Amino acid sequence: MLNDLVVLIPANGVGRRFGAGVPKQHIDVLGQSVLQHTLDLFTTIKLDSKVVLIGQIDSSSLNANQLVFENIPGGKSRFHSVSNGIRQVCKIPNNSWILVHDAVRCCLHPSDLFHLISELQAHPVGGLLAEPITNTVKQMDASSEVVKTLPRERLAAAQTPQLFRKEVLVKAMEYCISHGIEATDEAMMVEQLGLKPKIVFAKHPNPKLTHPSDLAFVEHCLVRRNISDPALRCQA
Repeated sequence: MLNDLVVLIPANGVGRRFGAGVPKQHIDVLGQSVLQHTLDLFTTIKLDSKVVLIGQIDSSSLNANQLVFENIPGGKSRFHSVSNGIRQVCKIPNNSWILVHDAVRCCLHPSDLFHLISELQAHPVGGLLAEPITNTVKQMDASSEVVKTLPRERLAAAQTPQLFRKEVLVKAMEYCISHGIEATDEAMMVEQLGLKPKIVFAKHPNPKLTHPSDLAFVEHCLVRRNISDPALRCQA
């Protein structure tokens, strides 16, 4: 079990690739917004945590009962939004943990979240949920010509949540800012310090809603995920 866990949910994206005219975290899926589906997980399971929502969100329109809930402004990119969130909670004790989970990964299964926490609670750095690469991966040059085939046995596709010790993530954020590095995820921040985040493989689908073609699979995953199952509402 983790003490003093803070959950940061960046929800400031504009969804240009989705092309729906509204940010994809506000798209209606199965009768409620993508963001609400994401919050439902943290509302339902028994985690002793504070949830910080990052973005210009009307939190009064969200059902976040029983969450210690806070809403702060986002930034010009995901990196800057997450950095805003880290700064907001940087006064928590150094033995605390920060978990970052993208709002548009609304299908996260509780058992994968608990598995991540269980695998990392004794780790000196932290780590992330991921899935194995099953396709053959080609590295290409500027002309889109293959220069190398990468060994997929040592590759993983990063997901969220990503969970790190507070002192590690704060130091990594400060390093990236001072060196002009705009990391695309928290693991990349931590890597800049020469540290090695641990990969924990997800056992359930955890898709990121990026394109309209993703909607059908996201709906399918949400229907199959039953976060009201009492067996899943355990203490991590």
